[in-house]
Amino acid sequence: MAAAKQNTHSKWRGVFIPLGILILSQLIFYLFEDTWLLNPGYSPGSVGGRLIESRLFTEWITIYQTPMLNFSTAIIVVVCLCTALSTLLRKTNR
Repeated sequence: MAAAKQNTHSKWRGVFIPLGILILSQLIFYLFEDTWLLNPGYSPGSVGGRLIESRLFTEWITIYQTPMLNFSTAIIVVVCLCTALSTLLRKTNR
């Protein structure tokens, strides 16, 4: 019985930790959006610069004014969703 309760707690911990990371990163992005701290320079001609300046992060995902923060938000959301879903779908039979 105690092992089943432990698996349930660890399963929910695996869901809420990525959610907390997502919320904390969004708070940091919101607070420092207009400063130079989270606005690193990137060369527009490079592969990363073209990806960040693509229509996806300049027109479709427009949470922030800076395309770099929009790109970072998209990456964090995908990673957190994959982590949470893999934790929820993992079998608890061990």
